[in-house]
Amino acid sequence: MARAENQLDGLPRAKRGQSPLRRNAGTDDRGQDCCAHSSPARRLERLGHDRRDGKDSGIFQPWHHFRAMAAAGNWPRGGADEELLDVIKTVGDPIRDFLGGLARQRLIALLDEAIADPKRTVFAALFEMNDPELIAKLSALGARANVVLGNSSGGTATGVKETDDSAAVIGAAGVKVTRRNTAPGSYAHNKFVVFCDANGAPRTVWTGSINWTQTGVCTQNNNGLELKDDDIARDFRGHWQRLRDAGKSTPDDLVADNDRARSYPSGKAKVIQPLQEEPAA
Repeated sequence: MARAENQLDGLPRAKRGQSPLRRNAGTDDRGQDCCAHSSPARRLERLGHDRRDGKDSGIFQPWHHFRAMAAAGNWPRGGADEELLDVIKTVGDPIRDFLGGLARQRLIALLDEAIADPKRTVFAALFEMNDPELIAKLSALGARANVVLGNSSGGTATGVKETDDSAAVIGAAGVKVTRRNTAPGSYAHNKFVVFCDANGAPRTVWTGSINWTQTGVCTQNNNGLELKDDDIARDFRGHWQRLRDAGKSTPDDLVADNDRARSYPSGKAKVIQPLQEEPAA
């Protein structure tokens, strides 16, 4: 499992009452500077010190906490919060990559592997979308990408228009898009991708809690789960087909398939974090 924990990987957690962004002021258990070498951490620290009360910020907290601080006046409107939003929508920005953590890295790697093989296909079921990097990856797959896309929370929310705009972008690139616009009556809250091999056989599933949005990838305490199992991938692929065929409806067979418990042998399964960096010497 790869987690986007919004914390400094391989470094000790801050002491109670101490901001994660200020750990470079202290030392770790080896007596070394925790963050002195980290440019993204230093830039985040500067964002944090825009707070009106002059105290250290908790910018690594879940996004709703961040916005609550802004509403309470702890963050200047039009200041650090908007600057962070600009950062996380900028593909290649070190802070964006830093906040996305291992989960973003692994998801991008899986998409790049599929892009590199012209015979491979992917099947994604997603709730909402506005992340420019993930939109670009789907666009690069073109007609080999198949997407069932919801309409966020429905109504006139900003996320609805952004998802509609993103659907138009990937559709123009040749991606086969089916809209499952069920909100606000119910949410098509899917977040999975099935990766098939060159023969069309489902091999790998990416799932978890990460929405394909800038904040979902970078500023929320989400998780990503990669499952390499033919049986699991086949079942996810079958469920994707039911979602596509259902369109905006919720037929009984879709509900039954969603509720059906399944068992899979674990065999010699392992939990792997292939991108975990070694602690600094």
